[in-house]
Amino acid sequence: MINRIFFILVCVFLTIGTSSIFAQDGMKYFSLGNEQTKVYNWEKAIKYFDTSLAILPQFPAIYYNRGISKYYMNDFEGAFSDLNYAISLNPGLAEGYYWRAAIYNSLGRTQPALDDLNKAFTLLVRSHDLYDLRGIVYLQLGQFQNSVNDFNQALFLDPARIKTHLSRAKAYMGLQLYDMAISDAQRILDTNKYSLPALEVKIQAQMALKKYQEVNETATILKTVPGGEGIANYNLGYISYINRDHIKALSYFQDAVRYLPDFAEAHYMYGLTLIDDHKEKEACDEIKKAYSLGFAAAATVLARICQ
Repeated sequence: MINRIFFILVCVFLTIGTSSIFAQDGMKYFSLGNEQTKVYNWEKAIKYFDTSLAILPQFPAIYYNRGISKYYMNDFEGAFSDLNYAISLNPGLAEGYYWRAAIYNSLGRTQPALDDLNKAFTLLVRSHDLYDLRGIVYLQLGQFQNSVNDFNQALFLDPARIKTHLSRAKAYMGLQLYDMAISDAQRILDTNKYSLPALEVKIQAQMALKKYQEVNETATILKTVPGGEGIANYNLGYISYINRDHIKALSYFQDAVRYLPDFAEAHYMYGLTLIDDHKEKEACDEIKKAYSLGFAAAATVLARICQ
């Protein structure tokens, strides 16, 4: 979306332009800044936009482009300020609402992000990017069906966007449509067998469907992916636990908490397995850790076992 938006704004700027040498200098620096965005040189682009604004301080396109450049530099405060001013100068700047929504979303402010995206939809021709970002915001708000609807529209407009399949898979998980989540995750894995996010969604859905043989197959792959070892061992440990193979369960859960020391459920399940193995002291340490990490169900076990 970004290159298309910059191009549109260059055209808008040119239609506004003036014949004075002074204004032409401002346009020159604006164009130089745009050229830097094409090669993702955001810092240099910002310097050109600064110079352009010193000459032409009332053109929304310059503030808008500088705001996006600051966004990619992770200067959200600066980006937010520039986009606000661009929108104040041109309330019909649909792309401005889109990018301000992206900032809100990055800061965890999902409702203002949704408000800006809905405003953008009233001003802008429908695009994959708008549907995709709003779908992500709906997902974070727990509005899973709305999320799926937007991801469907995004994929209709651009079927090649593989990442949208991952987002939709997560929304399907929220709707407990586990087979559909697996299908979307597999679309990603067909292009990248070792995609960690896709493997994580797939194994969660397989566990929910109790397809334990398939879980074993997915876990085998996950163990070879950096960052996937903890989730793989946790799920293998859980299967071993419900099959009453406590020796294997202990080994898997021990590895799970080693790889994922802040994974509360892994500590909890490790603690339960240690209780069954009559190792109450070590079990209580794990259950307390799970509780300290926010796993509320651990409180009952703490009260019953750990005095």
